[in-house]
Amino acid sequence: MPLQVRGAFGREGLAFAEELAARAAVAVDNARRYTREVIWTEHSTQSPADDPAEMSADALLDQWEDPAW
Repeated sequence: MPLQVRGAFGREGLAFAEELAARAAVAVDNARRYTREVIWTEHSTQSPADDPAEMSADALLDQWEDPAW
């Protein structure tokens, strides 16, 4: 849904803000994927009890945050 142009910012400012928000969302998504890949790699080399290939990234993140792990 496009935003309405109001106030001191014109169409160019709005277009810039939308592009900036889209790029920021991609950057956050990439950072999450990278973090999950790093955790998966570290987990797969440190914990022979679980098979990381069969675990979801969310399950790996949960184990990473668990102090008992």
